[in-house]
Amino acid sequence: MLKERLRDLFKSYEPDIRLIVFEVGEFEQENISMKTPHFKEPIDAIVEKIARKRIKQADDKVFEE
Repeated sequence: MLKERLRDLFKSYEPDIRLIVFEVGEFEQENISMKTPHFKEPIDAIVEKIARKRIKQADDKVFEE
């Protein structure tokens, strides 16, 4: 149900932004703990992974032209 609500909430956003939101949400669900509530580094890694993928796609497209 939460995933459906997030999809509806972010449906007008770019696909990369939606992917970040969904992956961060999944990460938080899998790793939620009151003992270690700090997720900055893993969330940064998710954002960086998606950003690098997008940059590579843009670079590949430039070289194709």
